[in-house]
Amino acid sequence: MDIGLVGLPNAGKTTLFNVLTGCEAEVGCYPFTTVESNVATLPVPDPRLDKLSELVSAVEVRPAHVKVVDIAGLVEGAHAGEGLGNRFLAHIREMDAVIYVLRLFADDEVAPAGRKELPDAPDPEGDLAVLNTELLLADIATVEKRLDKVRRKAKGQKDEPEELNVLEELLPGLAEGALTRCLPLGDTARGIIGELFLLTAKPALYVANRGAPDDVGETRGAKAVAAAADRDGAVPLDVYCGLEAELADLPDDEAAAFREELGIGPPARERVLGTAAGLLDLVTFYTVENDIISAFRVPGGTPAKTAAGKIHSDLAEKFIKTEVVSYDDLTELGSIQAARDRGLVRTEGPAYVVQDADIMKVKHG
Repeated sequence: MDIGLVGLPNAGKTTLFNVLTGCEAEVGCYPFTTVESNVATLPVPDPRLDKLSELVSAVEVRPAHVKVVDIAGLVEGAHAGEGLGNRFLAHIREMDAVIYVLRLFADDEVAPAGRKELPDAPDPEGDLAVLNTELLLADIATVEKRLDKVRRKAKGQKDEPEELNVLEELLPGLAEGALTRCLPLGDTARGIIGELFLLTAKPALYVANRGAPDDVGETRGAKAVAAAADRDGAVPLDVYCGLEAELADLPDDEAAAFREELGIGPPARERVLGTAAGLLDLVTFYTVENDIISAFRVPGGTPAKTAAGKIHSDLAEKFIKTEVVSYDDLTELGSIQAARDRGLVRTEGPAYVVQDADIMKVKHG
């Protein structure tokens, strides 16, 4: 799972990146402190994996991983190459999900940036409008280019290709300001559009980057962000990036006490990464081989043969069947053999849809 952090300059993207990853990327009070993307690959916290490793006395534990990318700040006019726009948009295209970092905090030492007319006070709704407009304009250019190609190819054909009809229906919606993920598209249309890697089709998390829990103006701004997320098919989340960065330097017990006193909830790392994973409807399955237990993540609805390819590409090609036992059954009975004796280890074929917390043993040719 690849997650990209996007936002206007000085919105707090790199601070959030450091909070999520434990890295120490440079944070500055001027635009474009981040020019080259900061990238970190992290193990996904998984209490089930810890429990399973105890049960099977694993000598090695291999968790699933997530890649977090702190993308250079977007500015108004990015679709036309303003600022670092072309590089910015190309990086977003590579992501599985996008986290919008929207500034709600006021700080005289960190000037707002990225808009042609800068607001006097934090304006998350206006910042969001700039972000979505730039992504929409880039998507419109992508669709128009593809549509032109499909039209030329369709000339002289008796029947119009389905892709042509889909693109001709999509373009007016984008031109009217509708994000791709909000459009009422069927499975076939989404499959065709998926090949274009449209920016506004990606699952999105709107992070309201707040400075103080008791600030009335920030509370009002956070409610506006939540309403925008509901409208845009995104998920909202309040995060105190600056406070989180400070708490990261404290011992766990002290940080927990401050969290309770401030009322800011569990650590941002858990909440943000967990919410981002939920955007993609991922399920986690496990394998136990030679005292090594591994976790893998695939989209919900993935058939067993495809999931086997996450373990190793050869397993998908040579897949025969898989043995499956659920996490609940295994932990209740204490061992795979005990689950087998109770008839709870099933044999499934290539079309079996992998369920969250399945433990699988793939048989292959």
